[in-house]
Amino acid sequence: MRRTLLVLAAVLGGLLLVVGSAVAVVFGPDDTADAPATSLPSGVRAASTVPDLLGYRDATLRVTARSSGGAVFVGTGNPIDVDSYLADTRQLRVTTVTPQDGGTGTVRGSAPQPAAAASSADFWDRSAHGKGPQSLTLELDGTPTSVVVLAAGERGTVSVTFGIVVAHAFVAGVVAAVVGLALLSLPFLARGRRRRRERAQARAASAVDEPTTPTTEPVGARLRTAHRPLRWVVPAVSVVALAGCAAIPQRVSTPEITRPGIEREDLAAALASYDERNNAAIDLASREHDPKGWASADRGVILRTDLHDTRYAKESGEPKAPGTALTTTPEKDSLVAPAFTQYPMWFAVTGTLAEADAKKPQRALLVYERDGVLDPWRMSTHLTLEDAELHALAPGAASQPTPAQVKRAQAVSDQVAAYLETGEKGDLTVPEDLQELREQIVGDGETSRLIHAAVRAVGSGDDPSDPGDGAPKVAAVDGGVLVTATYSVDYTHAATDVGATLAFSDEAFARAVGQPGRHGSLDLHQVLAVAVLVPEKGGPTFLGVRADTVGPADG
Repeated sequence: MRRTLLVLAAVLGGLLLVVGSAVAVVFGPDDTADAPATSLPSGVRAASTVPDLLGYRDATLRVTARSSGGAVFVGTGNPIDVDSYLADTRQLRVTTVTPQDGGTGTVRGSAPQPAAAASSADFWDRSAHGKGPQSLTLELDGTPTSVVVLAAGERGTVSVTFGIVVAHAFVAGVVAAVVGLALLSLPFLARGRRRRRERAQARAASAVDEPTTPTTEPVGARLRTAHRPLRWVVPAVSVVALAGCAAIPQRVSTPEITRPGIEREDLAAALASYDERNNAAIDLASREHDPKGWASADRGVILRTDLHDTRYAKESGEPKAPGTALTTTPEKDSLVAPAFTQYPMWFAVTGTLAEADAKKPQRALLVYERDGVLDPWRMSTHLTLEDAELHALAPGAASQPTPAQVKRAQAVSDQVAAYLETGEKGDLTVPEDLQELREQIVGDGETSRLIHAAVRAVGSGDDPSDPGDGAPKVAAVDGGVLVTATYSVDYTHAATDVGATLAFSDEAFARAVGQPGRHGSLDLHQVLAVAVLVPEKGGPTFLGVRADTVGPADG
């Protein structure tokens, strides 16, 4: 039994010595096992990781970046934001990291660098920036994330090192090695003791003339001698057990990555930024009749309205004066923000956009959009709600519509366009504002007649002649889905009498839309926005309708 225990102790001791020494050497005093450094290819100043690479929980990763050209940036963020930020930037897309080769992947993109400095962006979850090595330690919990490394200084060699951090790994390795060494020494100690005992017995046997007094060894002493090797085994096993009790990194499947258009905690800053840009545009248009500021604040049908109103103010000779500042005030818990897999993104909020001292500002549904993570939020829809109530759900997955709801929302949007072109209501309960627009399209039939009408669902691009995808915006809310849709409404009226001509009664308006004087026919242009609540059962309810007269799409 004793020999067996000594053999086991030697085997376990050798294992602990080898493993413990290896752990201490690999992890080092900083408890980090680094893969070989990865140098970015020539001409590449950025690197990013694919989401699957960091798809783990219960793991700690340390990323260290260096640049021989000076400052370097390392940051982490949502993969959707990271992809938008880097866009077409030439980058090393790291797909794997191994102990032999470090990080490997493919190079893609052509732009030499992102549109803005990484240190100036505010979407990073964590970041470090400066000269010399820059490191981030990430506690991976399964949340999709991407790491970005960028050269922020002069051109030079950029490298990135990935390391796994295990708390107290170095101390545990040293302790395990010491315990292993002690266990390995047990057989030698036992052999030496046996030899000493044999020599003592030989001396006792040679002393035959001397009387011998038999000695009796206590039973407890024999037990202590037999069990002494176990006193070394227990600590060794304890070290292994403690190591086994540490959290083991678990692979996490990476589903489709999404993010809300905006989080609640970011809403106030986004609206304050919009107010600043919008008020600057208002002041420029009012002081100078200059429309150049509008594109920084608004887009889509709202932008077309802004541009037309500024042209009309100029043509009508309105006095130039300082603009009146407006402030956006959202209602509590009114943010509607579905989840997105990529940019562009949008969100809607119920509130007011009015002068600070307005006695009774009108409630409105305000929709904002942006095309990329570096773009500011710009308004694309402003609809008066009157007393309509809208109860938002939590941003993200809770506000995400189902495919069936999106299909039904599209049907409602199509029916609005069909009604304006043909007068067929379908299952719509048409509000008064929409009926009035239909009557304007048809004309009075006495002095003019309709000869052509085209109602087109449009998106919110900045180019009026190519405004982008016209699909409605859909989000789940309490009681159904909120649908907002925008349209370009173009129609032509001709004089009823043969040889007669038509003219706009407002000459300033005629000049603003490029049709001064008399004509055989007049082209009219309007933009329309609607907000509709589509319940799970029953017909849709219009929350708001807004129609504005504008100039031609290329005006």
